[in-house]
Amino acid sequence: MRIQFADWLRTKSWVAGALAMLLGSVFPSHAETVTSDVFRASVMVQGVIQFNTFTNLTIHPVQMVGADLVNLALGRELGTTLLANEVLAYAASPATNSSRLFVYDSNTGSNLATIGEIGPLVEAKQTGVPHPQTEMIAQLDVPGAGTISNGLTGANLILDGRSILDTNGAVLKFNATMLGVLDTVFVASITNLSVTNDFVFKNKTIHTNSVIVTNVFIGVTNMPVVIHAATVNTSGRKIGTLVEGP
Repeated sequence: MRIQFADWLRTKSWVAGALAMLLGSVFPSHAETVTSDVFRASVMVQGVIQFNTFTNLTIHPVQMVGADLVNLALGRELGTTLLANEVLAYAASPATNSSRLFVYDSNTGSNLATIGEIGPLVEAKQTGVPHPQTEMIAQLDVPGAGTISNGLTGANLILDGRSILDTNGAVLKFNATMLGVLDTVFVASITNLSVTNDFVFKNKTIHTNSVIVTNVFIGVTNMPVVIHAATVNTSGRKIGTLVEGP
């Protein structure tokens, strides 16, 4: 088939324009600034971990609160006292329908560490009332935060979240329940572990009474936490604004 040069130029121009439009829609020329409302949050986690006590595997109950998540996200040992400006917070952007759980610096209005991004899978919405509500099933994506010795390394968590909105669609209150697996790493030790001492006397093993071993140092441990119940709740009015972007 013979193509005239003018037709070829028109075809080339059309293809180039279409390609530019496609790339522009897939790869935006610049990132947008996202503004989110910030609320103080509280978290309570109930779960279990699998622990190796020298020779046997055992299941130990675990309870984590907001301060524990903040310390791990900032790469610090569990039990470290939080600074006054380090706030476990929930942020929601009505313009982008995005939300997250993170560590908020109340002095600078910045994000110190992201604990989890909330990605809705299915959402049910209410309209026509003064304070509409939404309910969603979502994944909590933990991008990883902290250090190689104390931190959050990932998760496979499902969240059932409920929001109360104002007439403009901004979040006034958020609460959720979660379950799944939270991957952590921290410096571990065994406290108050019951151990039986064995003594061999003339080829005969004599079992003594159990004794308590306290604070046996183990070291840095990768520890998946199996969460069977967890709650996330915001309290009070918004405490600030988080602005992220170029």
